[in-house]
Amino acid sequence: MKLLLSALLLIALPSTVFAEEDVPPLTEVKIKAALEHERRSVAERERDRNRKPLETLEFFRLEHDQTVLELVPGGGWYTKILGPVLEENGKLYLSIDTRRVAELIKGEGFGSSEVVPFEGITRSETDQRRYTAPEFSFGIRKVDLVLTFRNLHNFDDTGRHNLNKAAFDALKKGGLYGVIDHTRRHMAADTAESWRRMDPVQMIKEIESAGFRLVDYSTLHYRPDDELRYEVGRKTVTGNTDRFTLLFEKTMTHLSLQVIKACRRFEPFVELQYQRLVYCYLANLTRSNRHWCSFTRESDHLVPFLFSVEAFWQQVFDDSLRGKDLCINGVFHHRIGDLVGHDVLRSTDLERTSPVKCR
Repeated sequence: MKLLLSALLLIALPSTVFAEEDVPPLTEVKIKAALEHERRSVAERERDRNRKPLETLEFFRLEHDQTVLELVPGGGWYTKILGPVLEENGKLYLSIDTRRVAELIKGEGFGSSEVVPFEGITRSETDQRRYTAPEFSFGIRKVDLVLTFRNLHNFDDTGRHNLNKAAFDALKKGGLYGVIDHTRRHMAADTAESWRRMDPVQMIKEIESAGFRLVDYSTLHYRPDDELRYEVGRKTVTGNTDRFTLLFEKTMTHLSLQVIKACRRFEPFVELQYQRLVYCYLANLTRSNRHWCSFTRESDHLVPFLFSVEAFWQQVFDDSLRGKDLCINGVFHHRIGDLVGHDVLRSTDLERTSPVKCR
């Protein structure tokens, strides 16, 4: 009898396992429910085929229990999806140009949605087609995900810089920043015909300069028949523009950026545009060393430290690594010392040992 029961259990087990695997993730279920809800107009639904909201939000790693900040929500096309998905277990903040969604989120499905007021947007004095923004803060912290859809082109250089910096400040360490905008041909001039398009290479450089790291891109909105040069509202283009879809991660602290900038005053220093590698002589980081970037001697010769900015500083500011040995680019470095990640960086003992391979 026991053998029979065991056999029956073995036969039944695979079907049970497969049944569980067939259950879609809760976030996916909530997104699909929001897409089918009657609050969305027929016109909004007709754009689903082009905008691919389910696939886009999955690419941006949206989860139903996250805290999300949507920037420049406009008429609320994505807000009508995000709000209901996050209502039960998450939080949706909305900021910049929220006039139209302020009334929307008073309705059913937006119980955890909230407008973060910001009235600092003004017309740019250097580019009359665009807006600008001063340095500012959203006043919120530890956000999981910041999203903005086809809005970077609305801001001038200064406005984009301050917007990206404010998004960086609002995110928790490891938080994500997802952006979409209409694609302009790389290095093409900014004209009346193309101003609502942005160069994706330029956008990557600008966003990374705020401290982010590009972690992924998607071809969801790639359109090979878009010539990347016509106004996005033209009848031959509208609804079929090529749009870059990029995902960034917050990986470095502002203090690490200050240290990197300080190191730029010393030679040799080479920052490769895409590899993000840095040559910098680094040692003896003490309170008295105002530049934070100095020299170390081994056998009376200056020793260059070659390290990845991202990997090095991310480890340095991890509390769990204080006072421990550190491996940088396969070279063993002994006793990182006492590192304080606030307004002062201090190391009582930073030494370079013999180049022992550790990875």
